[in-house]
Amino acid sequence: MGKVKLLIVDDEISLCELIKRALERMSPDYEISTLNSGEEALALLEREQFDVLITDIRMPGIDGMELLERASALQTELQTIVITGHGDLDYAIKALRMGAINFIKKPISFEILHFSIQKGIEKLELKRKLQENEEKFRGAFMNAPTGMLIFEPPGNFIQVNETICKMLGYSKSELMSKSLKEITYDQDEEQLRKHLDKLISGEIKQLNLEERYRRSDGKILWGVANFSVLPNPDKSASDMIIQIVDITERKEAEESLQIEKTFLDKLFESAPEGMVLVDNNGTIKNINREFVAMFGYSKDEALGKNIDRLIAREDEMDEAQKISRLVGEGVREKFETVRYRKDGSPVMVSIIGAPVRYGDGQIAVYGIYRDISKRKEAEQKLEYQARNDALTGLYNRRSFFERIEQELHYSQRYNVERALLFIDLDHFKEVNDKYGHDVGDKLLIEVAARLKRSLRESDIIYRLGGDEFVILINNQFDLQPKTVAKRVTKELGRPYQFDDIKIKFITASIGISIFPNDGDDASAILSRADTAMYAAKKAGRDKYLFWDPGMQK
Repeated sequence: MGKVKLLIVDDEISLCELIKRALERMSPDYEISTLNSGEEALALLEREQFDVLITDIRMPGIDGMELLERASALQTELQTIVITGHGDLDYAIKALRMGAINFIKKPISFEILHFSIQKGIEKLELKRKLQENEEKFRGAFMNAPTGMLIFEPPGNFIQVNETICKMLGYSKSELMSKSLKEITYDQDEEQLRKHLDKLISGEIKQLNLEERYRRSDGKILWGVANFSVLPNPDKSASDMIIQIVDITERKEAEESLQIEKTFLDKLFESAPEGMVLVDNNGTIKNINREFVAMFGYSKDEALGKNIDRLIAREDEMDEAQKISRLVGEGVREKFETVRYRKDGSPVMVSIIGAPVRYGDGQIAVYGIYRDISKRKEAEQKLEYQARNDALTGLYNRRSFFERIEQELHYSQRYNVERALLFIDLDHFKEVNDKYGHDVGDKLLIEVAARLKRSLRESDIIYRLGGDEFVILINNQFDLQPKTVAKRVTKELGRPYQFDDIKIKFITASIGISIFPNDGDDASAILSRADTAMYAAKKAGRDKYLFWDPGMQK
């Protein structure tokens, strides 16, 4: 959802600033405003939209409880978190009942606060998505090109769309005053009632029927009706939706086998997916033009060939033939795999194998092929974006915590050492202040490049956020962490040149923790390296220090 707008309200100015700095370090996506009274907060909330409100309970004037109540009335989607002292728990519980997503006791755990914000944002995004889906459904229903009706058993209409009104020749108000029984042709009522009973009882999940309906002018409309249940936990009986496609003309036309065959042939040939018809031995009987375009074989080249041997590789034959055998036995299969064009190039496809049984029991198979290469590429891109830092391309905080748990488990099990180097750039804020964030970003990209050049392929670099980096190194082969730290401080301390801007004052402070000796969980290991890094800064910057217990005093 882009930038997350936070409003922090506390009459302690120093606490506001402390929370702001902590959250800014945790996420670059936070856009944070701070105020020191409920009155100022309400005035700002009347002018500007926020995603999350973080407020202390006890404040002079408008306190946190009144602010929570009035802010919720101003902005209905606002997610609220309250900060409480030891004696405020009753107020905090009341705040939760008023809609707050969490309360945080003082002294504040910024990790818990960050986690609560993320959960609030997830809740907000889900709410917005549900509203969006509801609006889409309503729009799709009302503007659908097919007739649609929603009714509650036994058949009173709740909603109808314009298309069904035109199909049956009624105005919306006229049709809403009728029931499903009143518009259903008499001879079809018994069939409909029996099938609806099965649908209502759950014996069947969906119902498709060819039904006749009475138009307002007395004529009959033939329709293919699809009935589905709309679950509604607030009602004793679920509502139902009917989608009706007018097939009057087809029914009135001569239903000869030739017309049916011509219709199916045209449908097969013009399908937007690649389609192939094979017999129960896998021999190709027909392909459509989309299949020709997808795989590069002409119809003459494909007919009579085995489908698996035509587009699958030899080492994939067992899998391909197993799937073909299952479909040939009458099992409908859907799967994603790689198949190969005539020129040998791979194509990622979604395949549906649908068996067709003839009157004598013989089975043929329709194969439906859809090129999903672009979707797979998009999925891989999303996965990369979820695990990698957008600016530097390094692994991100999420990847770090996933990997360090694995490394910790391995080091404990096999009694081998791993080292964590926590790197923070010295004077980085001065770069942003003096040259702007564009230059700051360029510097971070260059830092990432220098780190990559300084390390082995087995060492892993992460950007946690801002100007903080972490390196996981393997000590198993006698590469000392201090050797890496010296190399990194030397490399990062060299001047940086960006066009006519030369920066000489950037150095790095590094804190080092060794595990499993320095901690038995990821948070402890990272925290101790962080502590050592701050000790290095206090000791004059541009240096590294190993964590030791004395740093906690």
